Amino acid sequence: MRWIERSIHLPLPPGEAFPLAVEPGTASDWLVQLQEVRPRGFLRFRPRVRHGGVSLDLEVEVVRVTVPEELEAAVRWREVDARLHLLLVPTEDEGTLLTLRVGVALSGVLRGARPLILAEIARLLTWDLWRLRRLALAAETGATAETGDAPAAGHGEAPAHEEDADAGSGPSGRDDGRSRRDDAVELDLADADADADADADAGSGTAPGDRPALDVRVDGDEGASA
Repeated sequence: MRWIERSIHLPLPPGEAFPLAVEPGTASDWLVQLQEVRPRGFLRFRPRVRHGGVSLDLEVEVVRVTVPEELEAAVRWREVDARLHLLLVPTEDEGTLLTLRVGVALSGVLRGARPLILAEIARLLTWDLWRLRRLALAAETGATAETGDAPAAGHGEAPAHEEDADAGSGPSGRDDGRSRRDDAVELDLADADADADADADAGSGTAPGDRPALDVRVDGDEGASA
């Protein structure tokens, strides 16, 4: 499984940032492609996302939650098996360092497209977290959130979380004592996909090339294969 990680600072304490990030009523305000979320039982949901003009129904199960610090969920769609890990840590300025990690395992014909899929997920993850920061800023000031335009590079950006050399590649840097592979690489999003999908750019007034140059960490494979 390949892990993509991104962190950003929010000007709200974890108790306020957590519901802003996870509640269905506000999640669609910062998750670019989310169209709707339908409950499927206790801690089980079926969100509908739209990408490239195609609607996809995902299966999501929350496997661990500690309010307001952490949430972990399993996400599945056909030949995609993913893991989402959200971690909120209070900062000295009474804000929150929010770290979002997404692990992706692909099978079948999708394995051949893994580099492209990972790059696209990293691109969307960057956009989503910038939108979440805008919502948090609006919640702090009482202003109307403006989630379309990406801020200038470096504005409000928190440094990418760096794991210890012996940290696991799974959520929270742990994976039953297994060490992280040495083949971790960095994806530079300065030259990220210039052909941004219409959903992410609709109404933003910002050209794809104007997006902030951000680094997203991608850990090496976990287990035998992805």
